Amino acid sequence: MKQKLIDLTEKRILKEMYEDESLLKKMLDIDTGDVPPEQLDALLVRIQQLLGKVATNQDKIIMLQDITDDC
Repeated sequence: MKQKLIDLTEKRILKEMYEDESLLKKMLDIDTGDVPPEQLDALLVRIQQLLGKVATNQDKIIMLQDITDDC
């Protein structure tokens, strides 16, 4: 049961990471053309939020692996 819970937790985090990374790639592919930088603030904030979520989830995976290695 313990390993099953660990696997489910890891899969859930990885799924969220995959979704965030896919959305991030789509946002980075947006053609902004000649849009002035000051009009891109909302897009830049969203990209930074997604990067933060991906980084946090990477930390969670590493922490989970460290904890399960100790057990």
